[in-house]
Amino acid sequence: MLGKPGGTVKDLNGHLPDHIRVWVCIHAARHFNAHRLCDLRKYEYVFPTWILDQWRCRERAFYAQNGTTSKDSHPEYIFDSDLLDRLNSLLGQYEGSHSFHNFTVRAEAEGTTVTRDILHCGTCGVIDMQGEQFVRVSIVGRSFMLHQIRKMVGLVIAMARYIAPEFCLKAALAPQNVMAVPVAPEVGLMLVECVYDEYNKQNNHACISLQQFQDEALVFKDKLIYPSIARRTRDLKVFENWLPTVNDNAFKFSTWNRSGGALPNGSSRA
Repeated sequence: MLGKPGGTVKDLNGHLPDHIRVWVCIHAARHFNAHRLCDLRKYEYVFPTWILDQWRCRERAFYAQNGTTSKDSHPEYIFDSDLLDRLNSLLGQYEGSHSFHNFTVRAEAEGTTVTRDILHCGTCGVIDMQGEQFVRVSIVGRSFMLHQIRKMVGLVIAMARYIAPEFCLKAALAPQNVMAVPVAPEVGLMLVECVYDEYNKQNNHACISLQQFQDEALVFKDKLIYPSIARRTRDLKVFENWLPTVNDNAFKFSTWNRSGGALPNGSSRA
């Protein structure tokens, strides 16, 4: 037992590093299972706006093909409302019940049901993180598979950069198609909240909800999580290293179609 009654949260936080916080301690039902009883999971993925510039981080052959000599000879990139609307239009196609067999590792895709329900997928604002603009993407679903969200974001980024045709998203969701999908870097992904609505409807225990701590959670993200993501993204050149790997030679986007698809030569679904 830490400290006096009522002081458990304060005592716990006093022993934890600043980047780990406890909001509340409550009694759960005897057979409570956090994984099995979760109704919804809310995730967020953030990435810098500049990665949607189709001219950035392109291979040299791209500039030659498009009649330019270098990355400095294209128009200035401006992330505006039109680009945000297009991004939301692409992300929104994930909403509903779909087969995400192309959005996880092969072993999981072949060993379990791959249909997932996405209740919401779209942007939830643009924020400044250490002097750089980042897009916030919100994804809400009942459950997710390994790498699923990162692949969802990775494919949309490829389409937003005009590397992949827009039909690729629907092709990747078609149950009969098998193709490799780019995996976005892990640095921008975070679990925001687990929702236990059905569990909370029972009256013999305390409710499990983050609702009353939304303000504290937002301050925590602004103070610690977002700056950490921005630093890692910048210092490790996360997207500068990843973007050149997302190209048609590697993923054969141009060969995908609405009625069939195949893994690129030498590639695997993982």
